[in-house]
Amino acid sequence: MSYLKKLLVGEISFLKARQGGVAILAAAAMFTIMIGVSVAINVGAIINTKTRLQSIADAAALKAAKAANESLASGGSNAQSNAQTVAETVAQATVNANAAGAGLSDIPTATVTYSSNGGYSSAVTVALSSATKFVMANLLPTMSGVVSVSSTASVTAGQTYVQIVFLVDVSNSMTVGGTQEVINSLLNTPAHCAFACHDTHGYYDSIKSIKCTTQTGSSQTLPACNMRAYAQTNGLDLKIDYVQSALSDLASQISDLSENASNHFLISMITFGTQIEQVLAPTSDQSEISSALSSVDAEDSTPYINSHNSTATGMYGTELDVYNGGYTKTADALNYVVSHLTNVGDGSSADKMTTYVVFLSDGTSDTYVNNNSLAYRNVTTDFGSGCTTLKNMNVKIFSVWTPYYIDESSSWFTEYFGSMPDSGAGSMQAAVQDCATSDDYYFEASDGTEIKQAFSSVFNKIVTDTSLRLTK
Repeated sequence: MSYLKKLLVGEISFLKARQGGVAILAAAAMFTIMIGVSVAINVGAIINTKTRLQSIADAAALKAAKAANESLASGGSNAQSNAQTVAETVAQATVNANAAGAGLSDIPTATVTYSSNGGYSSAVTVALSSATKFVMANLLPTMSGVVSVSSTASVTAGQTYVQIVFLVDVSNSMTVGGTQEVINSLLNTPAHCAFACHDTHGYYDSIKSIKCTTQTGSSQTLPACNMRAYAQTNGLDLKIDYVQSALSDLASQISDLSENASNHFLISMITFGTQIEQVLAPTSDQSEISSALSSVDAEDSTPYINSHNSTATGMYGTELDVYNGGYTKTADALNYVVSHLTNVGDGSSADKMTTYVVFLSDGTSDTYVNNNSLAYRNVTTDFGSGCTTLKNMNVKIFSVWTPYYIDESSSWFTEYFGSMPDSGAGSMQAAVQDCATSDDYYFEASDGTEIKQAFSSVFNKIVTDTSLRLTK
C-alpha cells in the first residue's frame, strides 16, 4: 500500500474514532441533563406535595383540637377518652375531605396524637405522609418519594383576657316546677301552683282572707303559706333550683379553665326581678365565684305594693290593697349592665377583655303604671335596646329563654299573656332570641334539664372561642 493510501486510511479511522467519542460524550451530557431536569421536577413535586400536606394537617389539627375541647367542655366521667376519640375521628375525616381538593390522588396516611395538659388544656398533633410519584424514579435511588409533615393545634387556658357577666332572672316566675312531673305535683296542691309560684309567703291568700298553713307535708288541705319551702321539703326541684345547679357546675368548670391563669378571667353576676342587684362584683377569686353562683335563689316574694309603687316589704304598709306578684325589670337590668360594664375589648389585656353576657330570662319586662290594670303593671317584651347597645359595645350575648308553663286554667296567665303571640314579632321567644349575638348563641330551656344543657353549651362555646391557637 502506498504511503498516501495509508495516510488516507489512517485519517478516516481517526475521524471515525473521534465521532464515536463525541457521540459518547453527547450521550453522557444528555443523561446528565435528564437527571438534572428529573431532580428539579421531583424536588418541585416534593415541595408542592409538602405544601399541600401541611395545609391539610393544619386544618385537621385545628378542627380536631376544637372538637376535642368541645367534648371536654361537655364533661362526663370519660371526658378525656371521649375527647381523644373525637380528635382522631375529626382529624381523619378532615384529611379525607381535603385530600381530593388539594389535588392528591391518594389519601395521605394520618397519625393523630391527642395529649391532655390538665383541665381544659390539650393538644392534637396530626402527622401526614404521602408517596410522591417521581420522574425516572429507578435512576434516582437516593431520592425518597415519601413526604411527611406535622401540625399541632393546642388549647391553652388563659391565653386571652375574658370577663363573663351572668344576668339572671330570679323573679318569682322562676319558682315554677323544673320538670313536667313537678309541675303536675304542684298543680295538685291547694295552691294550684303552675303558671308561676309567685306567692312564696302566702301574701295573696292572707289579703283575701284565705287561710294558709305553714304545714309543708303533702297531706295539707290548705295552701302552703310558703310554696318555696313546700317544694324544698318535698324534694320538688323548681326552675331556680336547676339554674342554681347549672351555675354551680359552671363555677367549677370556670375554675378548671382558668387554673393556670386565673387573673385572666373575671366573673360577675347580676340578678333581677323586682330589684336589680349585683350579687358578685367582677372577681377572679374562685371561692367567691363558687359561693355566689351556687347560692343564687329566687328573690323573696313581693308583698302588697300600693298604687304609688311603694317598696314596702311588710304586711302593714299604707294602701296595701294590691298584690303584684313581683316585677321582672328586664329592660332596667340590661341597662344596668350597660352602665356598669367596663374594660370591653379584644381580649389582649386586662383593660381590653373579651366580654360575654349570659342572659337568662322568661322573656318579659314589666313596667309600673298607675292604674289597676294588670296589678299596676304593663307586661311587654320591650327590652331590645339594651341588647343592641351591648352588642354595639362588642359584647357577646348568650340568651337562655325559660318560657312560662302554659296554664290556660289560670286567670292570671290569661290576663298577662293571653294576647301575646306565641312566636314572631312581639313574642317572648323572639325577644330573647333577638337579644343573642347570633342564633347559635340562643337557647330555649323549657325545663330544668334543658337549663343545664344550655349552660353547658355556653361554657363549651366560651372554651372554644377564647382558647384555640395553632402551633407548629
